[in-house]
Amino acid sequence: MSRTYSAKDFKFLVLKKKKKPYILVEGKDDIAFYENLVESIERDYIVKPIGRYKDSSNCVAVIEFMQELDEVLDREEHRKYFLGIIDGDARKQRDDFPKENSLLCILQYYSWESYFINREVVTKSIKNFLKIRSLLTDKIIEKIYDEYIEKYLLNELWLCALKRLKDGDSDKQCNQDNSIDRLDKDSDFIKQLKELEDDLSQFVVKNQLVCNHETLLEITKGKWGLNFFVKKYLQALKKLPNLCKHGDILTCDYCGENDIDNCLYKLKAHYKEEHIRADIINLTDLDSLTPIKNRIKELK
Repeated sequence: MSRTYSAKDFKFLVLKKKKKPYILVEGKDDIAFYENLVESIERDYIVKPIGRYKDSSNCVAVIEFMQELDEVLDREEHRKYFLGIIDGDARKQRDDFPKENSLLCILQYYSWESYFINREVVTKSIKNFLKIRSLLTDKIIEKIYDEYIEKYLLNELWLCALKRLKDGDSDKQCNQDNSIDRLDKDSDFIKQLKELEDDLSQFVVKNQLVCNHETLLEITKGKWGLNFFVKKYLQALKKLPNLCKHGDILTCDYCGENDIDNCLYKLKAHYKEEHIRADIINLTDLDSLTPIKNRIKELK
């Protein structure tokens, strides 16, 4: 059971009883990710959801608690024991930054899931899913990412993210739990989004947005963006044997002998989206994660 702590109570708990740095995060879904990062940098820090110490579990609770702590910490060395981390939540585009506080870390991208939507993830994880490694050249990975993943990220997903950013909670198209499934499979839904391109282009110009990977990760809800990325990644993996068969990528020995059934680009197992996602979110050596790890390293 959780209990409500005052900033002074929490200061005493950390500095006098635990004597270890604490990282406070928004909710229980964030714990494993940040614990993995802490382990990867070989630190002995404690990660807890803010709901263990306050009566709510969200970014507002983290912001308020870190502000309260900021007011009761009177020694500079004590500040090295506390860090609150909150999602980016498109704050730059919404101009919604909290009061500056050295105890608070705001992610650049929408949430931690956003940091797994990139080419590097494909490069470092693809060998885990296929039967062969030697054929996985940079050229093949580039083809997979550019033609079967990124073109959808910067097209359909971009439009969906813009629509949600523009209309907020009132959006009935891109703010639903099934929006990403529809974006992947529903041609009528995609057509409806395409029909909004002119209106959304005006919104882009008015708000001085740039259609690139960085902005996409800033404005796209992280969980949904990662789900879409995983869908396209798995679809691309399943296309590889056919690409090999037709010589669109470096042909494996079996397909070279017209033994298509034994293609080395086949998946090791009958992977589902949840398997791909579970594998990639355990990657901790991504360059994209370096800024978060560097901030955590500033703790004692």
